[in-house]
Amino acid sequence: MDPREVFVEKALAIHREYEIATGDMRRMMKENNTFGPDWNAADARQRAVLEEWSSLLRRFPGIHTAVVSVKD
Repeated sequence: MDPREVFVEKALAIHREYEIATGDMRRMMKENNTFGPDWNAADARQRAVLEEWSSLLRRFPGIHTAVVSVKD
């Protein structure tokens, strides 16, 4: 598989996980449940996903400089 395809696949998976984690936290905020072990677990999950997102470019050096040609 092309490195760009792997990068995009991982980026999309991370993004989906972030959306789920953020949705869980939003739901908990609406329920006024922002303290305790459930909130702490949701917060830790979201932070872990953000760290994974931040490290993605380090795991794929040079991916942002890749040139993609478009054929007519």
